[in-house]
Amino acid sequence: MNTTRTSHLFCMALTLAAITFSLAVCAQAQTEKILYFFPSPGTNGANPSSPLTLSAGGSLFGTAAGGSTARGCPTNGCGVAFELVRGSGGTWTEKVLHTFAGHADGSTPESSLIFDAAGNLYGTTEYAGNTSVCTGGNEPGCGVVFKLSRSGAGWTETVLYTFTGGTDGGNPVGGLVFDSAGNLYGTTTTAGNVSACGGVGCGTVFELSPSGSGWTETTLHSFLDNGTDGVVPTGPVTLDASGNVYGVTLYGGNPGFGTVFQLAASGGWAETILHNFTGGTDGWNPNGGLILDSAGNVYGSTVMGGNTAFCGGDGCGVVFELSATSGWSETVLTTAAPFDGSFIVGLSADTAGNFYFVGSEGGNNPNCSTDGGCGAVTKLSPSTGGHYTASVLHRFAGFPDGTEPMAGVTLDATGNLYGSAPGGEAGYGIIYEIRQ
Repeated sequence: MNTTRTSHLFCMALTLAAITFSLAVCAQAQTEKILYFFPSPGTNGANPSSPLTLSAGGSLFGTAAGGSTARGCPTNGCGVAFELVRGSGGTWTEKVLHTFAGHADGSTPESSLIFDAAGNLYGTTEYAGNTSVCTGGNEPGCGVVFKLSRSGAGWTETVLYTFTGGTDGGNPVGGLVFDSAGNLYGTTTTAGNVSACGGVGCGTVFELSPSGSGWTETTLHSFLDNGTDGVVPTGPVTLDASGNVYGVTLYGGNPGFGTVFQLAASGGWAETILHNFTGGTDGWNPNGGLILDSAGNVYGSTVMGGNTAFCGGDGCGVVFELSATSGWSETVLTTAAPFDGSFIVGLSADTAGNFYFVGSEGGNNPNCSTDGGCGAVTKLSPSTGGHYTASVLHRFAGFPDGTEPMAGVTLDATGNLYGSAPGGEAGYGIIYEIRQ
């Protein structure tokens, strides 16, 4: 079933320009189209919470953390990897590529999927793999890195690596990235140095390298709760042209509100903290991936911080830039407010220099009571003096179009946006498109 609706637009007071680096204005009418409703927590999947991947053929690929009928899975299932195929009549059909069983094949995929040159897909699961380790979490197992390969009319899963919860890390939730040599890089939220973070470890950055018929895992960095290093990297990493690795940690650093870090490829993967978030106007709890421009500047977002007059005194989050030419000094490009999406969970960019962020709450829709709405998608456009103008493209209504989205959007070549959100008509999630 497809549903088309036009966002309700709200003009906001322009006096906010004095306290933010951007100005929220009324956007031109944007049209949201629900491409797919997840009908139940059964075999179709449920609760999508990761960014989507758009193939060259126009299909959308992603994961849903719930949905499976396998024995031993939680009530909402162990999750699926799926493809949405566009039909000639504008309808979209879901194909389940793999249903996770909660054993050696993994459980609870929360990462996006990436393609290699041959059309294979790669991702991570937070749990299962070896169910005798990492037994203290919501599910057993420390997670896996998996590959999906076309096999006739279907797909076959291969587990490339099973985490042990030791120095190799455990419980990955972020996506993967390839380097030019075909190596994979990612993060884990636990383990590494298991004497840190209360004995569970603070997480790692890892590399997987093809080795004969298998893959070899190397831990590039184990995070420490020592007052300077970050802890708990929840997003993917980003690579620059020299192979250096950039990422964020949700917590840690000094004074403990999260960090942006770099691992130098030519320095034995030595870590440099590029920014320590202070919990004030510069933001706190950075989440998701980073974006690098051609000059080496780094862009990202935080879940909270900014203007602490909003969102219960915590701030609604910021979009920031770290300048490579000025000692990685931070500039806040926009400070989120409840009406334009609060608690930012993902940042994307187009080739024209615009940014797009997703707020998991806010949006000023009365259907949702949490922090002023059900969430929103907002566009940041460059304006004079290095400032950015914020325009709300869509405010989620809770029903039928979803609530509290947990991932950023993916853009196609014409600037249309694709994303996922929980809720929707049946309550198990939606895939949506916003046309510009």
